[in-house]
Amino acid sequence: MALILIPEIGIIGLIITNTVAGLPSMVIGLYWISRRYKTKANFCKNSLCVNNCGINCIPNYNICCFRRLVRTGNWWSSLYFNLSNFSPSYWRDELKRYSKP
Repeated sequence: MALILIPEIGIIGLIITNTVAGLPSMVIGLYWISRRYKTKANFCKNSLCVNNCGINCIPNYNICCFRRLVRTGNWWSSLYFNLSNFSPSYWRDELKRYSKP
């Protein structure tokens, strides 16, 4: 798959290849854990963090590119900016998750 996607798409092809290559081992591992330890992964509650990252990454990326924080090599201000935006939404969902019985 990498031989096809990397020459065509470039770095995006590499990212897609690495993501798809890890899926079978993850599915087999989840199945083995659920059979051996009789537990299940709760994807509904765990998807809150993924949704927050997806929702927050679009404005963060646009603001960082607009301000040229990354292009000018000002990595620290970009890091602080992204942490200040991601942290409140992550902790808000964590508090929601543990405050409900």
